[in-house]
Amino acid sequence: FFVFFTIKLLVGRSIFKLAMLFIPFFILNVFTLRSDLKSVVNQGFERHEILNKIKASHPELKQKTLFYSESDHSFYGLAEETRIFPFQSGFGQTLIVWYYPTSPLPRRFLEGKYLWEIDKQGYMESEGKGFGYFRDFEILAETLKTKNLPIEAVIAYRYSFADHSVFDITKEVRGRLEGYFEKKEKVKQEDWQVLSEIDRAKLSLLKDENRETAWISGNPYNSSQSLTIKLNSTRNIAQIRLDAYNNKDQNNVGYEIMLSENGEKWIPVFFTKKYPPTVDGITDLYLKPLPAKYIRIDQAGFHQFAPWVIHEMEIYEILEK
Repeated sequence: FFVFFTIKLLVGRSIFKLAMLFIPFFILNVFTLRSDLKSVVNQGFERHEILNKIKASHPELKQKTLFYSESDHSFYGLAEETRIFPFQSGFGQTLIVWYYPTSPLPRRFLEGKYLWEIDKQGYMESEGKGFGYFRDFEILAETLKTKNLPIEAVIAYRYSFADHSVFDITKEVRGRLEGYFEKKEKVKQEDWQVLSEIDRAKLSLLKDENRETAWISGNPYNSSQSLTIKLNSTRNIAQIRLDAYNNKDQNNVGYEIMLSENGEKWIPVFFTKKYPPTVDGITDLYLKPLPAKYIRIDQAGFHQFAPWVIHEMEIYEILEK
């Protein structure tokens, strides 16, 4: 209306001039609005499909349920490390509302903006029921521990920004939690070796117990590259620790980890497209404890220029009971 009356003041009473100036602007406005609406509608469809897929696989909440999500992307101006699903309000409360018709939770879960803020995570119990939502694996694990909750209470999904799809990773994450809770000990450095064609001369720097030295792949880690570890005997591996030290370009690393007893038949136990180290450079990858003599680590992250860098690697096996 402002533009229309401004044009009218400029052209006076000439209807023809008014039409010639206003109609192009009106058409442009219509197309812009349609484009904006289409974007909003597409986002709505995507969110609807995500929620439907989750509920189709897990139709009802348990007495106590904890959702865990992994995403390779941040949205809506959040910090790069705050990777969420594409929802503009807290995904935790969105799940509470979505499940309400079939699995209503006590009123307390809908009060006080519980899990409403876009980056919120946490767990709460009321009237014998519990519900939680997490993006941080270690916070999830510690919540299970302090609240004495079973691993089976966890439902987990991964979001891929590239193809806007979600994947049920419940089985994998429950396996990771098993690895987290097991009592473990470090496998001695002399009891394993790294097999790789990438910078073989410096592979020993992965296990020289010196953070100042590093193995560097030499190629951007969006290219295919992997490390295979051979143990001197079959062991129940539950954790791999990678140290990127002060290398800031490892913020987009991701991993696929597979275990094998013979180096031929591989069992996948871990996959994520983006799993950056903590502020101290450490990345702990927990695995479902399985007998293995070989470990394969594939780089699944993306960086156009930076190589894959590992200063130190440690492998942990479960203690014999």
